[in-house]
Amino acid sequence: MVKFLQTGVHILAVVFGISYRHEDKYMHVFHKKQPDLNWENKEVREEIYKMVKWWMDKGLGGFRIDAIINIKKALPLTSYEPDRDDGMCSTHVMLKHASGVGEFLTELREIDVKTL
Repeated sequence: MVKFLQTGVHILAVVFGISYRHEDKYMHVFHKKQPDLNWENKEVREEIYKMVKWWMDKGLGGFRIDAIINIKKALPLTSYEPDRDDGMCSTHVMLKHASGVGEFLTELREIDVKTL
């Protein structure tokens, strides 16, 4: 479920490395203690690739990425009408408008993690 901040704050989430946080409010698709990373930020992606390299250097052979579709958000960020009793909006509404996750995965695959 996604609950966005007030209008105008959305754009800040695109600029900062992690989702914009103010007074303990930030974008999170899953648990409230798991703020979404801003994959639109190239510096954030580069840091993720460094982590991938670190784990591969330790001998890890792969990663489970079953929720990977959630890294891409429909831009520009917008508030969606609540469709749940708790006043939140299901992520399915936002995700059906998002595109481009394949570009991030292609970028990750094409990175020679041994040279990071």
